[in-house]
Amino acid sequence: VLVRIASSSALGGDSIMALQLVGKLRQLGFMLSPKQVFDFPKLRDMAGSLEEAKLVVAEQGKRQGSVALLPIQQRYIEHFELNRCNQYIQFKWDYPADLARLTNAFRGLIEHHDALRLRFSADTAIGMTANYQDDVEFTIHSFDGEINIDQVQTSIDLINGVIGAVGIRSMDALDETTEHSEVLIAIHHL
Repeated sequence: VLVRIASSSALGGDSIMALQLVGKLRQLGFMLSPKQVFDFPKLRDMAGSLEEAKLVVAEQGKRQGSVALLPIQQRYIEHFELNRCNQYIQFKWDYPADLARLTNAFRGLIEHHDALRLRFSADTAIGMTANYQDDVEFTIHSFDGEINIDQVQTSIDLINGVIGAVGIRSMDALDETTEHSEVLIAIHHL
């Protein structure tokens, strides 16, 4: 790639293209910052700035103990009800409603993302605090009719360790030729 193009302006000269170039170089084992792409518009000069990427292995152990809230987390809690600090996605799924599979997927997600194991508590002296827990929960709601988004979202209880909720309904009655379902997943984003 570096040999065929004479200048980074041939790449369009914009920041998105610079980030794509930096990302591709990292995949190939080289380090170059976006700033260097613009500092050295000629690729010959840019190539002189390339360094071999050094692999840094991040600690992957399970987090324990308490953690300070970030300012954005504090603002969310101040402006919204704590349990409403969540995001959700609703979609149709071309598979039958399988609660066991959904439960396993949710447990895997919680195991992988430490922030999903945070339990929040109100401390009058310092405000809200958060602690990593081993025993967080999520709820699953089965619906015959339309999924009640409010019911799913209000079942999240971050103080008592309920970090997410799922609403699911089988849509087999609507189309008997295929097995599919509708799923709503709500999970805290603090």
